[in-house]
Amino acid sequence: MKRLIESGLHGNGLIPLETPLLLRRYNDCLKAIGQEPTRLRKIHIDGMGWSPEVAAEKDEVYYLANGEANPYAIIITPDQKGMPIHYPHHSFDRDLIRAIFKVAGKQVSDLTSQTGLWVELDQQFDIYTSPDDLATIDVIIVRVNAVDDLMDVARTQK
Repeated sequence: MKRLIESGLHGNGLIPLETPLLLRRYNDCLKAIGQEPTRLRKIHIDGMGWSPEVAAEKDEVYYLANGEANPYAIIITPDQKGMPIHYPHHSFDRDLIRAIFKVAGKQVSDLTSQTGLWVELDQQFDIYTSPDDLATIDVIIVRVNAVDDLMDVARTQK
C-alpha cells in the first residue's frame, strides 16, 4: 500500500486541510452531522469531503453517514470541484457533487470563504432492510447546509 501511495496510484486527488481555520470548519461540519470532531492537525479530503486519515482515526470507512441510508458530504473549499470521490455510497454520488458545483459553484465559492458546507442526502429511509427498499425510492432530497445557520439567515433575507 505504501508503494501505491508513494507512486500516486492510491489516494491521488486528495486536498490537504492543514490550517487551523479549515480544520475547524471541517470539525464544525462533522459536529453538525452528529460526528465527533477529529483531533488530527492535518488531513486530506476528496471531492465529497471524505478523509482517509479521519476514517482511520474513527476506524470507520463510511464515517460520513448516519447509517447506510443517510450519507453526507462536506464541502470546505471550491477546490473539491472535479476531485475524485474515494468511497461513494451510491453510484450517483459523483454526479451529485458535480451537479452541486455546476448549479451553485459561485455560491459554493462565496460560502466556503466564510464557512463549511454539509450536504444531506435524504432518501426518506433510516435503514435499508432489503434490496427492494432501493426500488421504492422515488425522490432523493438534497439539502445543502452551512455551519452557524448561515443558510437559514440567507433564506430569511431572500
